[in-house]
Amino acid sequence: MTFLMLSDFELGAWRVRPQLNSISWDAHTIRVEPKMMQVLVFLAQHPGEVVSKERLVQEVWRDTFVTDDVLVRCVSELRKAFGDKPGQSAVIETIPKKGYRLLLPVAMVSRRDRPPDWLRRFHSCSAIRKCRSRPRDGVPE
Repeated sequence: MTFLMLSDFELGAWRVRPQLNSISWDAHTIRVEPKMMQVLVFLAQHPGEVVSKERLVQEVWRDTFVTDDVLVRCVSELRKAFGDKPGQSAVIETIPKKGYRLLLPVAMVSRRDRPPDWLRRFHSCSAIRKCRSRPRDGVPE
């Protein structure tokens, strides 16, 4: 397992959290399968580079025999998660007869840049309590 696999990173406007198998933007979070996350992480470790299908299969499915179809499905599901449209990839580009290339910039997210989970939950709960206790349109509840 590599350092990037353990750490959150940003992919353009997206926040990728490998340990949780999640991809987030704004208030939306999408969970992905572990192998899908491993493919995404491996591509993120090689931003802008063309990564061959063979290399992806070797790295993600090390001691398991799989066909290209498994990788193709995995990349297709990742594209859906990112909202990519067929033929207009903005996140993962297919390089015919070669492999795949990540199109968005990758930035590591340090733990200091992120408030701890308990603090985010606290602020979220506080905001909900404030909203519930606030009168609506001047009429108390």
